Amino acid sequence: MRKTEGNRPKTQSLPSSQLETVARGNSPHSGGLRTVYVPRPVLNTMLAKRYELKYRIPERMAYAVKGFISAFLNPDPYSSIRPDGQYPICSLYLDSRQFRLFRETQLDKCNRFKLRIRTYDDEPQSPVYFEIKRKLNRIIYKSRARASKDRVGDILRGHYLPPEATEADRTALRQFVHYIQCLMARPVVLVRYMREAFENRTDARVRVTFDRQLCSMAMDKPVIKLNGPGWKPLPIDFVILEIKFTGQFPSWLTDMVRLFELNRQAMSKYCQSVQNIVPMGMSFL
Repeated sequence: MRKTEGNRPKTQSLPSSQLETVARGNSPHSGGLRTVYVPRPVLNTMLAKRYELKYRIPERMAYAVKGFISAFLNPDPYSSIRPDGQYPICSLYLDSRQFRLFRETQLDKCNRFKLRIRTYDDEPQSPVYFEIKRKLNRIIYKSRARASKDRVGDILRGHYLPPEATEADRTALRQFVHYIQCLMARPVVLVRYMREAFENRTDARVRVTFDRQLCSMAMDKPVIKLNGPGWKPLPIDFVILEIKFTGQFPSWLTDMVRLFELNRQAMSKYCQSVQNIVPMGMSFL
């Protein structure tokens, strides 16, 4: 049943200092490696600002959580058209030769970022999305720019900006290329999984996702593909549950966390995938 203004769930403003308590997770933030080459991002309409909470849950609990959230959220437009509610996501991650972004995530560095290029199918005409995902303290900022698949290599080399792109996309692509040049980053790994997503369009802007069937493949070329040989499943026996929201934290999420006794656990798909495909004994691990 679709939600209307009359039955909009109650929300409450929640300062970031209280997020860890409500979400049942207190992980210390290490100072880690100091990143001197990353400028503080300019906050504008190009950036999505939100909080993200991650959990590892068994499949039977995922089914129960879906039942709970159905009173507040609807399937997103992509899940709603799939028979099983799941759609594929594939991302090509880039990193320095020293795997600096990997190491900063492993150290739980407060201020860090990831570089990835994402697609949702193997159709040549479908676009890809260049994404910079930053974490500043507990807040996530994500910039995204659309481009065609046949221009990925040219963009990474700094030789091309889509002439038809919006100014916001062109700005995001310039920043993506700038970070690549600062890091001397190159493609490292492809990450693929199936996502089931639920969301609302109210002021609270809550999104809950369930990710399954996580696979990875070593990739040193500007290639993003979902199919073909070489994929290696990750040996995990849980569903990755993510709760994403803006500055308004719905009270029903607090009830859900308490009801299912959810406890936050770190889960970086990029780091797990690197560890899955890189030979043991590498010095950066």
